[in-house]
Amino acid sequence: MRRLPTLWLCPDGAAPTDSDWGLALDGVLFGSMNSPEMNVALQWGLRNFQQRKRWAEEREQLTQRIEERKWIDQAKAVLCEIKGITEAEAYDFLRKQAMNERKRIGDVSASIVKVYQLIHG
Repeated sequence: MRRLPTLWLCPDGAAPTDSDWGLALDGVLFGSMNSPEMNVALQWGLRNFQQRKRWAEEREQLTQRIEERKWIDQAKAVLCEIKGITEAEAYDFLRKQAMNERKRIGDVSASIVKVYQLIHG
């Protein structure tokens, strides 16, 4: 993820395409722009950059949630097999264990699955 907005300064009438740059641009600046136009273009570029940054953060959070969900589902299956309980009971067990250990349910689930794989793998 780039830390600064990407702006392209180009000669008048020669706006770049994405293929010219290889990345999506946040804004384009022209040499003929006056001060107010330049200000608007810079603000627009900053706005595009911030939106792209928010999307990247949201994507990362969703990816982490999906990964955590995978661990939880695997841990429920392990608990159902070992303890002979239902999925709902397994989830309640995971939730209570996470609260008791003051950890996230995904971390507790990952630990259970890894230990199970170590023992039975």
